[in-house]
Amino acid sequence: MNLALKVYPKGYGNNRRLRMSNKLNTIPIKQRALVLQGGGSLGAYEAGAYMGIYEFLSNWDKDHWKEKRSTFDIIAGTSIGAINSAVLVS
Repeated sequence: MNLALKVYPKGYGNNRRLRMSNKLNTIPIKQRALVLQGGGSLGAYEAGAYMGIYEFLSNWDKDHWKEKRSTFDIIAGTSIGAINSAVLVS
């Protein structure tokens, strides 16, 4: 992560905080992760919730000219969540 931290001297603005300055070319690209949990009938809920999240993120990406970006960079799960994860990435 390339964030430049600047510590200003006492008496300069709010001396209790560190001020961060970001340059556009040093801001890392954010990754999206989806973690699904286990628990029997929760699998059906996860499928419906994923549909809603997918529609929202797809529209957001279109609005911000990132249509070719994958919806999630990381997908993981446990039990039924792992099965749902496997279906999503296949």
